[in-house]
Amino acid sequence: MKNHFNFSFKAISIILSFLIVFPLLINAQSTNNNSKRPIQNYWSINANIGSNLFYGDLSKMENQWAYGLSISKKISPIFSLNLQGLYGTLKGSDKTIGQYFETELFEYNLNVKVDISNLIGGLNPDRTFNFYFLIGAGISNFNNERYTIIGDTLVGGNGHFTQKDGFDMSFGLSENKFKTGEGIIPIGLGCDIKLSKRFDLNIESTLRGINPSNDNLDGYIDNSNSVEGYGYTSVGITYKFGQVPKRVRPPKEIKPEKPAEIIAEEIKVDAETPIAINVVSEIPDSVYQNSEFDIKIQLNKGAITGKGRIQQTLPFGFTAMKTDETNGEFTFKDQVASLSWEELPDRPVLASSFKVKVVDIKSSGYTIPGIFLYDENGTNKIHQFKNKTFVIEQIVVAELEEEVVEEVVTEEVVTTESLTEVKSGIEYRVQVKAIYGGKDSPNRIAQRYNLTGPVYEDFHNGYTKYSNGSFKTYNEANTHKTKLRNENKVDGAFVVAFNNGNRLNSLKDVKHIQQDSPEKFDKTYQPGIEYRIQIAAFSKGKTTPSLLSNHYNITEPIREEFHSGLNKYTVGSFNNYSKAKSHLIQIKKVEKYAFIVKYYDGVRQ
Repeated sequence: MKNHFNFSFKAISIILSFLIVFPLLINAQSTNNNSKRPIQNYWSINANIGSNLFYGDLSKMENQWAYGLSISKKISPIFSLNLQGLYGTLKGSDKTIGQYFETELFEYNLNVKVDISNLIGGLNPDRTFNFYFLIGAGISNFNNERYTIIGDTLVGGNGHFTQKDGFDMSFGLSENKFKTGEGIIPIGLGCDIKLSKRFDLNIESTLRGINPSNDNLDGYIDNSNSVEGYGYTSVGITYKFGQVPKRVRPPKEIKPEKPAEIIAEEIKVDAETPIAINVVSEIPDSVYQNSEFDIKIQLNKGAITGKGRIQQTLPFGFTAMKTDETNGEFTFKDQVASLSWEELPDRPVLASSFKVKVVDIKSSGYTIPGIFLYDENGTNKIHQFKNKTFVIEQIVVAELEEEVVEEVVTEEVVTTESLTEVKSGIEYRVQVKAIYGGKDSPNRIAQRYNLTGPVYEDFHNGYTKYSNGSFKTYNEANTHKTKLRNENKVDGAFVVAFNNGNRLNSLKDVKHIQQDSPEKFDKTYQPGIEYRIQIAAFSKGKTTPSLLSNHYNITEPIREEFHSGLNKYTVGSFNNYSKAKSHLIQIKKVEKYAFIVKYYDGVRQ
């Protein structure tokens, strides 16, 4: 088989040796001169696609698709060695001679990239655009076929054999082909656009010149125009692996809540170390049972690099899971939630978060300890931090609101006439406040709300509850409730009932004690009356209607309102109680604590 090489083996060897050795010598000299220069010897791989364009004897240019793959080694801030493979097609024509050619080619070359941006502007790993120049040498293998424009008759080409005597201009009957190999010199310009620490977008345009001594690329020899070659313009994606350079920044100034001496003691760093490590973990002060919340973490790490891990140990009954906002490799095992980095990001402040679900845990206060493990100058170090939160029974919101609903229902039962006096032992009061797991002073509550008459204190279902007034009939208590809401600004006031001094769970329980029960609830339409179904209540800023919609898989609109110190969320709008109750049955399939609330002219009652 005949080889068609335009460059001698000796010439190519000299060029390649120079291209490889020269950058290595430059890099060695640079390393000796500055041992503190950031390490640059990382690898990268690039996949690209683009267009081939032929220039030569059959010179009408036609773009043809091509694609390539390359692997590079960064050996200094300025120089990189790049091994590239390219596959594509070429096509050209000339109407003056009435012929056109087409060929497929496979090329491989070794080239040197010179980083123009670093050469002129100095090393800056954070630079978005890095321009470079490249030059190299390689081999292009092709087998072309030349045809007449009229009739598409095969008239010549390179890289074919007949079955008898080798290359023949009448090789149209031959099925045996081989690729002609020609030496090439690629030269061009490109730009790497930084997308992230590991990924770049690459744009490159190069010319491949073929030695004019052999005019074979288009299969047509014309001494009047002996310059032939092709250009390749491409777009590609580059992935960098190994130790990618980072820019060393000064630590960000931290303004901690604690005195600097305490933080220094907690961090336990050496006296000569100027780095101030701080971890801020945001956890709600209190959470409800069977609820979810996010733990938000801000790591102020300064110039710390290398491996790092943040761990927080959660109480039994807490379950952690990653979210779209989680930064780092997340794991949760044996009640330990971990965020790990093989290589900490080069920015001085790092933010991440993960979600925590609270299930099967008793109401109490809990401590959540945490640590940040990192490497500093070859020494493993630990920074400790901790949080506290209080788990509240989910019945907190449901119980208080259900009592309001019961008051609404009972109010509907009562007509404009005074309710007949109940039997001895039944007493109505108006509740003004309830505290879970603690208590307040009745005198202080009386002063705060400007209450007249005694303020009663009783303990019920884990709460210390405070009420005002003492009435024999519901209507009297209800009138007092309206006065407290309007004049004393006790927004959450509602009527409660006692029997022989014992608090009843619901106003409905009065019916089972009384001999004379009130008439059935009037479910007919009343102007200005509206009923909705409450599905949740949280302290301010803990959720949104869209999050609740996704959580409960509810498609109907969810309304949000602020009432009695809580953000409350309702669905539906009904002009009579029967329709609201029918819809409540469906809602309870996804939220068992849902209940009906009443509105008058848009104001919650």
